[in-house]
Amino acid sequence: MFLLVVPNILSAQSSENPFELLHRKGIKPSALPVDSAVLNNPFDLLARPSATALLLPAEAAKPIKKRREWKMPKLDFKFNLSPTAVLQRLNFGVTTFILLTLAFFMTLLSGTIGKVFQGFANENAFNQLFREREGRGFGVYAILYMAFLINLGIFLFYLLRHLQVNFGFGYVLQLGICVGGVVLGFGFKHLVLWMIGMIFPISREISRYNFIMLIFGASLGFLLGPVNILLAYGPEHLYEFLLWGTISIVGLVYAFRSVRSLWLAGRIFASHQFHFLLYICTVEIAPVLTVVKLILNQQ
Repeated sequence: MFLLVVPNILSAQSSENPFELLHRKGIKPSALPVDSAVLNNPFDLLARPSATALLLPAEAAKPIKKRREWKMPKLDFKFNLSPTAVLQRLNFGVTTFILLTLAFFMTLLSGTIGKVFQGFANENAFNQLFREREGRGFGVYAILYMAFLINLGIFLFYLLRHLQVNFGFGYVLQLGICVGGVVLGFGFKHLVLWMIGMIFPISREISRYNFIMLIFGASLGFLLGPVNILLAYGPEHLYEFLLWGTISIVGLVYAFRSVRSLWLAGRIFASHQFHFLLYICTVEIAPVLTVVKLILNQQ
């Protein structure tokens, strides 16, 4: 009642309510007049002072440094390695592969490896092993045989490098050509043998001959693996001895396998001498002479 009677007391209050929600009345803040009462309102976002005004006079004169933005460095994916560096990495990869395969075989296939060496040295053990696996496939021995083919291709790569045979490719591609050529060559040989067994009534003899190749190849694989590691990291003065010594051992094993195979092919040789000699010249001798000729032409 006192305030109604004395209206002059209310004259000091502004008609503007600082807590008024202007957007609910449809009034834009920019359309309102800005007076001192509004500027003194701490809740008014329109009259917020700038960051420079809050600084001291000496600090306000200084330029404000912008925050330095971090930029991701550009990555250069160009690998310009020297031939020596490429060969070192290739030697490391080859050695790692051989050690892993040897560890895998010695851990999981130790019993099979013992049978392989028994079949290699003894004819009776070979016949027993063949009867055990006949009709069930030669899957485990085929894995060991594939490892032999890869090791043979790696050995051929180091042999060609020692003979300074240049095919015009890098080291990695040369290794791939050597391994791929060995695998394709022996695969073609087994394909020819399978076709001969399908055409002529000698399928059992062909199956035994294929198994002889698996057993002898798996045995040689355990020789070529450590030899390839020595060729990759061994001393230079042993390089010549390792290469030609290994070639001599492989030749002796191949001759021993040929003798064992001749006992197997006795009946075929007695009745089909021409066809047997044709096979020997076409499948056994001609591919080896072709590879030797290609190597000599590239020197």
